[in-house]
Amino acid sequence: MGDISTDPRVLEIVRGLVADGRHVMRLTSGNRQAVVDAGWAARQAGQLLGRPVRVTTTRAAEPDEGLVVTAVLGESEDDGPD
Repeated sequence: MGDISTDPRVLEIVRGLVADGRHVMRLTSGNRQAVVDAGWAARQAGQLLGRPVRVTTTRAAEPDEGLVVTAVLGESEDDGPD
């Protein structure tokens, strides 16, 4: 893996998190390493944003569509009540 600030997958996730608060990745392979890599990239995106990211993995609606990895931007500790 490259530097997190230049990894294109991390930057793509950052853009999705900033725009929508979430980013969805569809993995056509059931390869565990692909799931681990997607989760890693999502967490690195959260680190760049200074916010926690919750990552979930589910099966796609159709079996041949693989897996869906969803990253959701959490609130930072600074966003809580005063």
